[in-house]
Parts: sequence; structure tokens; C-alpha cells
Amino acid sequence: MKPTEEQQVIIDAARRGESLVIQAGAGTGKTTTLRQVSESVRRPSLYIAYNRATADEARAKFPRHVESRTMHSLAFQAVGKEYAARLNRPRLTLQDAADILAIDPVTLPRKGLFRRGRTIDRLHVARLVHEAVNRFCISADEQISLRHVPEERSLSKDENARLAEQILPFAQQAWADICDVDGRIRFTHDHYLKIWALDHPRLRADVIMLDEAQDTNPVVAQIVREQRLAQQIVVGDSDQQLYQWRGAVDALADWPADQELYLTLSWRFGRPIAEEANKWLWLLDSHKRLEGAAAHGSRVDSLAAPDAVLCRTNSGTVRHALEQLKTGKKVAIVGGGAEVKRLAVAADELNRRGATSHPELYLFTSWDQVREFADEPAGADLRTFVDLVDRYGTAEIIRIVDSLVSENYADVIISTAHRAKGREWGTVRISDDFKRSTADPENVGKLRSVPHTDAMLAYVAVTRAREALDVGGLAWIDEYNPPAWTTISEPIPPPAAPRPDITLAASLEREDQLQGQPKIDETARVRAVEWSSDPVRTATRISEYDEYTSTNILAGTEIACPSYRQCRRAAMGDESSERQDRDYYPAQLGYIGEHYDIRVNGVPRRILIVGMERGEGPAWFDREARTLDHDRALVPSNRNPHMRGVVNALRTGFEVVDAEAPEEYLDLEAGPSHVLKCYALVNLRLCSAVKRTARGRESAQVDEMSMNCQVHLTETVRILQPTLTIVQGKRLWPYVKSALGVEKQVHDGLPLYLGQVAGTRRLVALFNHPSASEPHGWSSPTAEYFREIVVPTIELGNAIVGRAHARRTVAFAPQHSEG
Repeated sequence: MKPTEEQQVIIDAARRGESLVIQAGAGTGKTTTLRQVSESVRRPSLYIAYNRATADEARAKFPRHVESRTMHSLAFQAVGKEYAARLNRPRLTLQDAADILAIDPVTLPRKGLFRRGRTIDRLHVARLVHEAVNRFCISADEQISLRHVPEERSLSKDENARLAEQILPFAQQAWADICDVDGRIRFTHDHYLKIWALDHPRLRADVIMLDEAQDTNPVVAQIVREQRLAQQIVVGDSDQQLYQWRGAVDALADWPADQELYLTLSWRFGRPIAEEANKWLWLLDSHKRLEGAAAHGSRVDSLAAPDAVLCRTNSGTVRHALEQLKTGKKVAIVGGGAEVKRLAVAADELNRRGATSHPELYLFTSWDQVREFADEPAGADLRTFVDLVDRYGTAEIIRIVDSLVSENYADVIISTAHRAKGREWGTVRISDDFKRSTADPENVGKLRSVPHTDAMLAYVAVTRAREALDVGGLAWIDEYNPPAWTTISEPIPPPAAPRPDITLAASLEREDQLQGQPKIDETARVRAVEWSSDPVRTATRISEYDEYTSTNILAGTEIACPSYRQCRRAAMGDESSERQDRDYYPAQLGYIGEHYDIRVNGVPRRILIVGMERGEGPAWFDREARTLDHDRALVPSNRNPHMRGVVNALRTGFEVVDAEAPEEYLDLEAGPSHVLKCYALVNLRLCSAVKRTARGRESAQVDEMSMNCQVHLTETVRILQPTLTIVQGKRLWPYVKSALGVEKQVHDGLPLYLGQVAGTRRLVALFNHPSASEPHGWSSPTAEYFREIVVPTIELGNAIVGRAHARRTVAFAPQHSEG
């Protein structure tokens, strides 16, 4: 499907390697958009989902180069499996935790003449310790501290401060126990996630997509933010933040991205439902309004038999399930009811005989104990179940659950609005258990006093229907006769020009962070490419190169290289007894195209290719002679496999593949110029040693020649200042690696390295020789090695240079005027 205008803006920005915040309204196709991005940005990618079900669904939709995971699954794989035995242990009560930590009651000193000191019993202290550890685990903090201890509303500010000081040592002790594989405190999934986060892990991907970022725990957001070499695409809807109550944050609000872009065309429903959603977006003072897909019909109307009923509370779902069952309908509850039934059976056993084998409840001896435990933080997840039992009784709950069917066979599906997030149905009715505003209907301004959490929940609820929506318990909003719901106080800003990315440059300046870490970035061939050149600067480089070579390599027909005799002797033997089966051809200089100083969309793109002589070049081959010989390759039929590979690499490097100009030409100010006029080519060895055999002439591999020529390559790179050096042939690598000061691999999966010449960093790519036999050669643009290795490596190099250039960094070039 052709991308919409909004989607295309996002795709283009992603292909430029920009980090993005994407505000995706309900039903606007964020998953489709991310898939389109991943199909365009074909780099190793990581999609981080909110839960396992979403990760599994994404895995089936995204291309193979995208790994779909939850952050907890990554953490479990890294460290959590070491604690697996602890995860399966039974619950511990606050009494158990207090005993393990040797907690004593805490007494707060009295303040004032007539005020008694206050004593906090040990179980209450244990509860505060538990909450402090939980708050620390979801935070981005490095150490557990006073700020994680919750405040007691019944205490003064000073009393809370003194209480926190006494709670903190116990919380630190509890965390130490949790980190111990053999610890005794109950271990949870959030614990191993925090342990992993404190190691500051590096995620092995080039592009990271964080979904549901409006409800992200700070610890998860921090892990992604720390991937400073990554292109980060953070997606969500700030108006659907539902889990702030449990510590989640809207990471979209302050993410350091290059742009914030929007998706507002909803494919889920048509205009009537979009208008209903916009009422709540107006209440939320949102920057966006939804537009229903023009070809999609929908209506807002009363519904007698909806596909789904959405409730505000869990108790509401049970009530509606009971009502629907009484009418003879087959009912499903989102999330199922099997565990609810098992808990109901356990509750009945506790009531009847004071014992149960259910792993969640077997430590209790009465239902009253469960009620008390549900009021503790460790048992907060049982609170809803306790309320249901107390309201309907265990027998009724069991009967209701036994009557439920799977969603595939249900006449009606019941869900809370929280659980409905991310879901959709054909027809939806809103339950009457939603809160309504108490504001005066004549004062619409007071309407915005509705709590954001309630307005967000309503926005989620009314956007679940595709065809028909019964607003039911949310119809009260129309009583307020508000202004035009489509009014936006601050319109969505237009897509910004690409902003400099401060994190990449900062990371590149810290070389230790590049060791074994992926460069997470992407520059693909974009639709609009502009080329420019600086022939004056190139002429200066050529002049400097000629001066160096005439002084240090070849002066006319005289060899000036001080290592010449040593190299010849190593290849041919002593002058008095030179080997008769070999020939020696001195001085084969390099080629520099007249438009070497190329910019692509304003970014320097100087490409140097380093090869190794094959014993075919003539002697006394200066730069001018090399240029004349090189220009023969402008005619495709004259190209050998090596030069075909060179053209393939240059087309990729200069992004001409999708350009409107002929595919081997750059449209420069002076007119079209072939890519072979826009790069430089040199050999590592500047002399040829050839041996004659029965099979023909072969290059003699003489290590001493390669070692002696390293100094010339280093000086050539200093003069030419390439943004990317491409090495053809792995035999060259030990010598080129030394000459260019290569120390670190930028990406574990691609042969791109970071070197340093004359104090300036250089990117170096190492490939097979283009003429190598399949599947290792790449003289053809359809060759597997070219598509899977050469193209992504060159594009990665372009991306790094582009982002560094955006910061005017000196990471890859000295501070010359051309960048």
C-alpha cells in the first residue's frame, strides 16, 4: 500500500538516519508505518514491544532483519535466567520479609512540647521497604535512595524525611538480597530487568524502535536512551497514557529526537467516530485531531447487541458478563477467566477449611488474611479479585467463568478500557460505570477540569470501534455544548528540517564506547539527492599529491622512494643474480578524479578505494598516465570485474541508484559527471612484482613491499582526507590496518572500522576483491555479497559521516572550510 503523506515524511526522515518521536493517534497505522520504515531502512533493527503478545504479533509482520522483543525478555536472556529458580518461589508475606530483614518498629521522635513520638510497626516498615525497592526498580536511578521511599500522608514533611532515613538501610539490605542469586526475598521480573539495566547494556541493533513509549517505565526508557550510537524511533500516543499510576512515564514528552512527527489519519473508523474521539482530545488539550478514513463508513448510535462492551472497572466486566449470560448470550472476557476461577476455588477452600494448594494463596489460613494481604503492596494484584469475591461470592464467580467462551465463539466480548487498549471491534458500547464531570454544563471552561487520566481512558474507549459506537456512559460530554471540537490551541508543527544529533558526535568522541558496539544509524538512498563538488579544493589536493609523489616516489623517470632497492631485492634477489622467472615494474601511482571533493545533500562524501596491484600495470606509471588509463573504464564494455565493482560501490556511496539522472552520473553544477570522475583510487603496493608460471603471469606476494609502502598510503590519506576508505582484498588488511591506525570495529556484523591518521579519525571498510568467485565477489550489483555486505556497510559509513557533519564535529575531518 502506498504510504500516506504523513507516513512518507516519517519514512524519509528515518532513511536520513534521524531519530524520531512519532505521535500516532488511535488506529492511524503505527505498526504499518514502522513496517514501512523497516522495509526502507534495511539495517539490523530491534523493535521493543510493551508485552509479549505484541512482540509475537510484530514478529510475524516485520522483515527478517527486525528482531521483535520485550525489554524483559532481553533482560532475562542476559541475566534473568540466573535467577529463574527464585522466580518460581511462593509469595512471601510482609511478616516473612520483616523476619528476613530483621526489621524492628521505627519510632519517630516527638516534635513540640505536647506532641508524642510516633511508632511505625514492623509490618508497615516492611511495606515501605517493599515499595521503595519497587520504585527503584522501575526508575532510571543508579542507587536506591531516600527519594524512593514513599511518603505517608498522615505524617508531616519532617516526619516523612526522618522516616525515610530509617527505611533506607532496610531497602538497601533488601536490594542486596535481591541481587544475590541465593537471596531469600521474593524475586520478580522487574528485579532482573533492573539488575541488567545497571550494567548499562548495549543493544545489538542499528535501529531501535520503542513502542508504546507513552507508558514506558523510566528504566526501559533509559536503556534505550543510552544507545547513543543508535537511530532511535520512539512511537506512541501521549493521549493514551494509562499507567502513570504505577510509575510509567510519557517518554515521548522529552525524548531527544531530531523531529516529532504525527500520524492522524485513522484507518480504523470514519469521520463520526473520529469526531467523537476529538471531543476527548480537545479536553486533553492535545496538539492533534484525528481524521477518519474517507472511504470508511462508521456511525455513532445506540446499540442493542454490540460486539464488545467496555467497562471502567473489573467489577464492571463481571457485572456485564452476568447480565449478558442471563440473556442467553455466549460471553468472553478479555484476558480469559481460567486464573480467576482457580483463585475463586482457592478462596472457597480457605473459607471452608482454612487451607488451599493454590501457589498464590497456600500460605494463608483464612480469607480474612487474604483481605489484609491485598491491602499490602506485595498483594496489590489480588485487590481486584478480593473485591469480586466479596461482591459476588466464589460460587457465582466460578459459575460465570465456567460459562465464558473464547473470543472466537462469543456473542459479546467484555473488557475494561485498560485491557482494550490496542484492540478493536466492529461495534462497541461504552459501559455506564465511567465517571462523568461534575462541572456546570453552562461553564464549558470548567469541563477541562476533568482529570487527564479519565479523559485519556475515555479517548481510548471511544476509539475501539470500527463501524459503530454507542457512547453510553460517556454521552454526558455532549451536554456541555463545547466549542468546535476540532480547534487546536497549538497546531501540529510542520516537519522540521533535520536537526543535528548531539548524541552521535558525543559518542564518537569516546572511542572506548565504539569497541564491539553497533553503530545504530541508517542513511539510505533518498528520493531527492543533490550533488555538488569543489574542483578547486580537489585541484589543491592533486597538486599536494603530485608534490609528495615527485619527492618521495617518482621524479620523472627517476625513482625517489628510499625503499625501492630494498623492495626490488626482496622480490627479485640480489642484482648479480636476479630471478629470471620474475619481472619488476616500479612506480605505479594513483588516480584522483577531478570532482573528488563531492558533497551529497551538503554532506562531504570523499571516497578512496585502496587496491593491490595485480602485476599488470606498466612501469613509470605516474598520476597523469593512470588517469588516461583509468578513463577507459568510462565505457562499460572496457571494465574488468574490478572496475565494475568500483562503479557499483560508487553508485551506492553517492546515492545515484534512485536518482532521476542516469545511474552512473552525478548532476553537478558544471554538468553531468561520471562517478569514476568523483573518487580516488590507489594501490597499497606502488610497484609490481610478477612471476611467470605455467599457468601464466601472477602477482608475487612480497610482504616487504607491502610494509615499505605503508608510509605512502598514510601520507596519501592525509592529503586526500577521505570520509570513507574502501579496501579491496583481505590480503591487504594487515598492512592497511597499520597504515591507517585501525583499532576498532564500528559494527559487529559489518566490516566497518575506525582508524586514525595524523590525529584525524577515518572510517575504513574492508571487502573481498570484486573479482573473487561467487559467492564472495561483487562485480555485479545483484551479487549476494554486494547486497548483504557492501551496500549496508557503505550506507552505514555514509550515515556516520552525515550525522557527525550535522554537528560540525571534527570526528572525521579537520576543520577545513569544506567540512
